Amino acid sequence: MAQNLLCGVKLLMLMRKIILFFTLFVISYSANAQLFKGNRFISTSLGVGSVVPTNDFLDGSNRIPAYKSLALRFGYSSLAATLDDYIWGQPYMGVGFFAADFRRKNDLGKPMSIYLFQGARLHQFSDRFGLNYEWNLGCSFNWKPYDPITNSDNVAIGSTMNVHIAFNLYFKYALSNKLSANLGVSATHFSNGSSLQPNAGINGVSMLLGLAYNLDRKRNTSRKYVGDDVFDYQKRFVSEYSVLITEKRVEVDTLGTRLSTSYPQQAFRVYGLNYLFFSKVSVRASWGFGIDATYDESAGITALAQADPRTGKMVDRVVLGSIPERFSIGLSLVGETSMPYYSIFAQLGYDLLHAKVPDSRFYQILGVRIPFNDTFFMKFGIRATKFSAAQYLYFGLGLKTEKLRNRYKKY
Repeated sequence: MAQNLLCGVKLLMLMRKIILFFTLFVISYSANAQLFKGNRFISTSLGVGSVVPTNDFLDGSNRIPAYKSLALRFGYSSLAATLDDYIWGQPYMGVGFFAADFRRKNDLGKPMSIYLFQGARLHQFSDRFGLNYEWNLGCSFNWKPYDPITNSDNVAIGSTMNVHIAFNLYFKYALSNKLSANLGVSATHFSNGSSLQPNAGINGVSMLLGLAYNLDRKRNTSRKYVGDDVFDYQKRFVSEYSVLITEKRVEVDTLGTRLSTSYPQQAFRVYGLNYLFFSKVSVRASWGFGIDATYDESAGITALAQADPRTGKMVDRVVLGSIPERFSIGLSLVGETSMPYYSIFAQLGYDLLHAKVPDSRFYQILGVRIPFNDTFFMKFGIRATKFSAAQYLYFGLGLKTEKLRNRYKKY
């Protein structure tokens, strides 16, 4: 019972991180609500795809040849009638419900998700036909997670609730004034960010077919802004400084240790200092490099079973490694795309100084940054290796400075 209570507390901590992000995102959206005023829509999409076999539970005879998904959504979109709409790609956002069928109800369950979505146009080929992107972030539930007795092979999902992240790229075609059809691809990830172990995660790639119906207006195509309509934008350099505090759980080797489990319940603190240097080449696009310094309490740990001298019972113990073994310093390439009230960033990095952990030196970070004002911001992200194995989820706080460069006539 105590172990179930502990797992429940950890899940609540995971939920708290997601809810905090949702709250800050909605507050930031409210500050820019003029972009979305009065343009409601509903949409649905069907997905058919395959699960990438990134761990033993999903490979070999356990491989999932295909899975299906259904999404129902409600959202708001911009009017597509102003310069801001044009610059930001006629953005839209909303909330959705997602259900997936992996055809493994006995050991994976039938997961569902409530998520936020946001997207915008990348290119408009004609008045009716365009290319769009979209990202999703939510909380999934109704999983059948790892259990040492009844579901011991499931190293992919270790908790009943998990983060749901997706990125969609799709073509949109207006069938009528109010109805449009979408066709594209989606990459989806489920894991708990190492809030509980095991946490190998599930990654899927699927084809999407969807319909969207505008509730408030007829189709309104974007005006083409040329010449003096487009303001002068000054390129600039951006320096960003941030700190992060989070925690993670790990898997340990039980060979010769007499441990009762590979997944100790102890949580390990992770602290980080980050410096990013961007060249902001347009309103929406930036690129640059980063320096990531990390302190990981789980580095160099030793796990073993020992007899309690008071009772004689065997107990699992974790002995921390030395402090120098816990530090990493990495260099990374950074890309970022901006919207009025947030930005999405991605990093590809390599640890020059590597802590004593089993993870690869090559790491990836995907996150969302939300500004409080022109200087201070918060960010939420996930750090992974092998593009699939989550190391931890994190929140960060930071500040940025800007230096203007030469001026050029383009948004």
